[in-house]
Amino acid sequence: VMSKMAGMNFISDPLLFFPVFYIIKESIQQQTFLAIKDAMRKYGENYWRDWRNSWIVWLPGHAITYGVMPMYLRIPWMACLSFFYMCILSVTRGGGD
Repeated sequence: VMSKMAGMNFISDPLLFFPVFYIIKESIQQQTFLAIKDAMRKYGENYWRDWRNSWIVWLPGHAITYGVMPMYLRIPWMACLSFFYMCILSVTRGGGD
């Protein structure tokens, strides 16, 4: 359980999810090659708040998922948790910067 939680929260999200999120967001908004540079700059400015918000949702969420959630409820549980997290992400990063 702990290794899955650590892998998702401290490796996968900071190194994969957030950079891709920022690159896609900036590419859609700017539609230029400078989007990647601007995306990484914004990620550098916002990473601590983004990570904190992610950990607030996903650390307890993954603990429940992998620790106590029956296998047949994991997908509905993760879908609900993901929706909740996307709401947080939309509020904090969805507006024009």
